[in-house]
Amino acid sequence: MKLNNSKINKNKKAGITTQVIAILIVVVFTSALILYLINSGIITPKEQNEVDVLNTRFLYQRESGELKVNFIKACELVSPDFECINERTDFKFNEQIHFLISVESPSHNGKINLVENYEVKNPTKQVVLSANPKDNFYFEKEVITQSDTILFKDFFVINDGESGEYVANFIIQNPMINKHVGVAKSINILN
Repeated sequence: MKLNNSKINKNKKAGITTQVIAILIVVVFTSALILYLINSGIITPKEQNEVDVLNTRFLYQRESGELKVNFIKACELVSPDFECINERTDFKFNEQIHFLISVESPSHNGKINLVENYEVKNPTKQVVLSANPKDNFYFEKEVITQSDTILFKDFFVINDGESGEYVANFIIQNPMINKHVGVAKSINILN
């Protein structure tokens, strides 16, 4: 009995193709099963620092301009019109401490995107308040100028602790131009 070499080669190719297709089907079904289990809450993935893929730069972009803080004020209250009412540095425990921050930011493609967050350290330099990254304040604005001044307002309350000088560290980022700036404001919290 004589076998034809071309039939053997075709059978080998068909066998390899069938195996590749079977592996792909197994991978697709496994992925679908895992996604279903995650979506239904049976499996919970470990949380890690997320990277925003949409902010990833695949091509070099010119990073121009300077991100700077014009001023930061501690106030009894900040009005809806962004006016500092009764600027001061001495506060009491359980009192709202409001901040007004003026930031000058360059625009990129007619937009300004800013992210604001903070942490507060007590007189012994321990962090007593730290805003979680999910609590970031996001600001987005379309502009026709190359830069613009943005006003932020924020507040926090220190319930208890040591009397003395507390330091609020604010971090402002512009992810569109990959720039950030930090500014600290000292306040006294007394009994």
